[in-house]
Amino acid sequence: MTPQDAADTAKAYLNQINRLDVHIRIYNSELSHYNKMQREYGEILDLSAMLRRQRHAYGKKLDNARRERQNIIDQLDALEDPTGEILKSIYVKHQTIYAIADRLYYGYSTIHKKHRDGLMEFYSRYLADGQPE
Repeated sequence: MTPQDAADTAKAYLNQINRLDVHIRIYNSELSHYNKMQREYGEILDLSAMLRRQRHAYGKKLDNARRERQNIIDQLDALEDPTGEILKSIYVKHQTIYAIADRLYYGYSTIHKKHRDGLMEFYSRYLADGQPE
């Protein structure tokens, strides 16, 4: 695998955080909706068993999404700083390279290089064997 392919693979894996954040928001919204329906209409429509099943299913999905997201964050935290901090700032906190450079007192090109090197380190540490931990 070329270095660019490895970096792209790591980027795609880390970008899962965006998808997981969306899913977590959706699952929270669905749980709120089912809880509200249970409170307002559960006795009237006798839907309590169905609502409990749906609430339980969304609760499991929410827990899985949170666990998967936390696993990625733990992997980033295990990287040495500033590499881990840079990757976490980009993929978890959604900060720009310019904002990170200002905060860490590095130049843009330095952060860009550390980002690329960090992706390579992340790939070799967690993804090179074919399956993320």
